[in-house]
Amino acid sequence: MKLILFFGVVLKFIVPIASKIYARNITKCLLVSENLNISEVMPIRYDAHIRIRPQQRMLLGYTNILIEVKKPIKDIILNAKSTYGYGIEDEQGSASYKVSDFQLCEKKEILILQFDKMLDKGKYRFEIAYRSVLNKHVEEIFYPTWNNQNWMLTNLYTPNAIRILFPCWDDPRVKATYNISIQVPANYEVLSSIPEQSFSFMHRSLFTLKFGRRLIKYQKFVSKPTHLIAFLIINDIVRDYENRGIHYMWRKIDADKEFTYVLEKAKMVTSFFSNSMNIDTSYLSPEIDHVVLPNSPMKSTGAPGFVVYREKDITFNEILDFPGRFVDVITLVSYEMARQLFIGVVSPQLGNDYVWLNEIFASFCGYYIMDQVWPSDRLMELFVVKIIQPTLNIDMLLESEPIISKSKNSDGIDGLLYPLLYHKKAFALIRMLLQLYNRDVFNEAIRKYVHERTRDIWTILEDYYLQNKSHYRIKEIMNTWLTMKHHPELTILRKYNEQRTISIYSSYEWTDNSVWIVPVNYITQFTYNSYNDSDVFWFDSTYESTTVKSGYDKLNSPTDYFVIVNPEQTGYYRVNYDDKNWILISTYMQNNTSNISPITRAQLVNDAYYFATIRKLKGSTFIELTKHLKKDTDFIAWYPMFNILLDMSSYFKFPESNHIKEHFLGLLDGVLNKIGYEDDIEDDKMTKSLRLLVRRWACKLGHSVCRNAALDRLMIYINHRDELNRIPAMLKEWIICDGLKTVDLNVWKNILDKAINYNNRMLLEYLSCTENSAIIVYYLQLMLQPGYFSKTDQSMRPICRKIVKNHISKNMVLRYVIDNYSGIVIRFDFPAATLLHDMIMNVYSLNDLDMIKGHAEWLYSPAKEGFSVFINLLESINKLITYRKRYLIKVEDKFQEFNRVIE
Repeated sequence: MKLILFFGVVLKFIVPIASKIYARNITKCLLVSENLNISEVMPIRYDAHIRIRPQQRMLLGYTNILIEVKKPIKDIILNAKSTYGYGIEDEQGSASYKVSDFQLCEKKEILILQFDKMLDKGKYRFEIAYRSVLNKHVEEIFYPTWNNQNWMLTNLYTPNAIRILFPCWDDPRVKATYNISIQVPANYEVLSSIPEQSFSFMHRSLFTLKFGRRLIKYQKFVSKPTHLIAFLIINDIVRDYENRGIHYMWRKIDADKEFTYVLEKAKMVTSFFSNSMNIDTSYLSPEIDHVVLPNSPMKSTGAPGFVVYREKDITFNEILDFPGRFVDVITLVSYEMARQLFIGVVSPQLGNDYVWLNEIFASFCGYYIMDQVWPSDRLMELFVVKIIQPTLNIDMLLESEPIISKSKNSDGIDGLLYPLLYHKKAFALIRMLLQLYNRDVFNEAIRKYVHERTRDIWTILEDYYLQNKSHYRIKEIMNTWLTMKHHPELTILRKYNEQRTISIYSSYEWTDNSVWIVPVNYITQFTYNSYNDSDVFWFDSTYESTTVKSGYDKLNSPTDYFVIVNPEQTGYYRVNYDDKNWILISTYMQNNTSNISPITRAQLVNDAYYFATIRKLKGSTFIELTKHLKKDTDFIAWYPMFNILLDMSSYFKFPESNHIKEHFLGLLDGVLNKIGYEDDIEDDKMTKSLRLLVRRWACKLGHSVCRNAALDRLMIYINHRDELNRIPAMLKEWIICDGLKTVDLNVWKNILDKAINYNNRMLLEYLSCTENSAIIVYYLQLMLQPGYFSKTDQSMRPICRKIVKNHISKNMVLRYVIDNYSGIVIRFDFPAATLLHDMIMNVYSLNDLDMIKGHAEWLYSPAKEGFSVFINLLESINKLITYRKRYLIKVEDKFQEFNRVIE
């Protein structure tokens, strides 16, 4: 066995407290307070000795805790998870005080020690032994690795899991020192946020040791709260000798990748801390271990000194992967390095708030630092359109609680780490704050916060904020956003006969008395060159409206000029305009696209689409606004349109969508004519990404030139067996799938023969891409012929399901599947109603649903002999059809504004 020792500052033994008594679980503990009374009792030091048997998922522990009693008390209250058993022992019989009752409130994770007499002020020790064997909480720290034969233990993935490892005061305001020894099998490694002092190999029982009596007199260890204590105990991993500064890599022994680029990116980020932000990197751990695991439960997570990544989320191949993959990888690394900077900032006097506050600043700074380290990639612009704008879309639908409430109450002290929406919204709010400062000032404020580690970040930012900008304080402003649900919507109404007047209305219909202090800035076609995003005025949403000057002061000035509020998406809110102003913006952008920044162009498209779908803007106005995209080749400006196309993809299945599809195809065609179909060696990442998505959607919506271009390239490859495998990964979907959409039956048969002869599963799957109903039916007929695909070692069952899902909305395919339903189910041994489920969820006609319903009622009719067992099944199918009908009606209703003819 291996024994790992982690040492803190050793403190003097004062008074032992113990008793021979076991915890009594309280099943009804509504009256048990979750207040740990830290003003009365404060832990000073933990001596925890833990024995772990990973294969049996067993944990045994013995903890000796030194506490300081600040005022006379009779109860000691601390946090603990339910285990197989807790007990307090007194082998010497020397306890000065006796435990009269020992209770555990499992629901609130509270352990209560009641003593026989009052504890006076002073310092005390008490000891607790515990064990946990396969109970429900032990699953929160044990996770399978490659398979169920190997297990790792960690408290990284579940909030408050440290309470399973040892009872403690798990409050971020409480700091203590730690002397933790962990006994594990010899082939396991132990990584921890506590520095490792020494280790030895032992074969004796853990509980024969003299607990923590080895003293390290001169080691200095900074005390910390328990939520910063983390362990990862795992076998079959190896540490690479190569390092990048303070960064080291751990990976599974049999991993075929070294992931050295992770260390390179991490070093670039941490170097930015010191070189550009003047942050003393001594606040980081002396070493940061980067651990890559094949099946980690999360993309990434970490504690001071180490980070754990999931392999598939950190894998990157510059040649094979899409351009956006690089951004995803460095986003993950940058975020975790920013967390290394922030999560160790401990400010007890700030209360619980600093934990979630550090998380949201780490979330934002991960992106912010990336933009500084890789400026040519325009990453901050990308994050605005990739994160802020989609977050606005889902914020109204999914957010049920404000950020502060969610982060505090949903998942405990690590609340904000898990809900993705709240992370993204936090990013938007901190960026809004950044826009009010210049970068140097913001960097200095962050540096001061990290270095001082005691002051509220809002107070520090207030020191640097120009007071004459607003009579509101920074904390007051931010609290309105952090404590309110959703976000505001502003409506701008112009008085065109009064050239300098703009009226701003708060148009959101409040249901919970939400109040925001909104930073408002704006540009016109005469002022965009002199625009400064920190020039704002503050709009209090409790007022119905306010009137401002437009900024154009010339006498006899024209009234036909646009106004754009919230340019660069400075604030986290939406803006709607009167119809005339929308048209003025649209006309100007069609003729002067580059004069409006890409983020602002994207923001206008995103807002207009939203207001059109909720009936606050004409669909024709949205269409007019998007016309500039036909000659716009900026990926940032196009990004919201790709999200819009995805959102409307279900609607495109309806015949009513033909007119708007033609409009979108015109936009896509215009861009493809400018940038071409294939990458050039001089193209940057943005251009490659734009081409990839424009090409994908053009072919998807039926662009004949796009599909024919793909087919031309496919025929070059298809005539040479070895060439098929040389199609670049990024081009396969376009060349093969889109190329097959327009082939005739003869060409399709030729490719099918090659797929069978080459035993090429990829081609067999791609053959289902054709949109010719007759060919699809022919493919299904071949699948039902016994032995037709016997030359291949591939199962055709998943391909059959894929065909049903992708083509059942075609009437000819639907009728064939219904007529041959029993044969298909028997041939591929589909479970009961699986095929019906696929059919129901992929048709887009109420008549088709009625046809499927009639077939299901015939198929599973209770009146049929032997089919009485299918009554419940038929009820489930009818419920699913009802749900699908409601969904289709909802889709048609949502896009009703686009059902008109586009001229």
